[in-house]
This record gives sequence, structure tokens and C-alpha cells, in this order.
Amino acid sequence: MTVLKKIDTEEFQHVGIIVDAQGDTWTTCDGGQGADGYQGGFVKRRFRSDGEIEGEFGNRARVKGWVDLDYLDAVARSAFPDHLR
Repeated sequence: MTVLKKIDTEEFQHVGIIVDAQGDTWTTCDGGQGADGYQGGFVKRRFRSDGEIEGEFGNRARVKGWVDLDYLDAVARSAFPDHLR
């Protein structure tokens, strides 16, 4: 999972799930797209060496941080209630 921020500020822009991060093309699984804001799906994004990522319609952002969900599960599974595992 990755958190993106707007280019010129620290303001939050988007959260997405990275499905594949091979080379300079990343595939993310995102929600909130489309005219009504409820569409979801896979999006190909270009990741640039300067840390910018390009999304739909030429929108750009910077990667602000990420969480490795597999690692989080491995180290914190016991902290979650059984019904959330």
C-alpha cells in the first residue's frame, strides 16, 4: 500500500495498493476513480527515478510512504482480533 502526496506540498493526495512494481511501470489497485468517484480497478502508473509517479490524465504525485502489508501481517497478526484475520 502506498501513500501519495501532492507535488508542491505535503498535502495528502491518494492511497493505493501496489500490485506490481516492476521497473518504471507500477500497477496499482485503486478506488475512487471515475466520474462518480465510486469506480475501482487496476491502473498502470509510471514511476520516475526522481520519486514522482504519474497517474490518470497526467496527474503526478510523490510517494510519501508505504506499508508492506505482507510484512505487517507477519509481525502483527497476533495483535488483531480473530474475526479480523
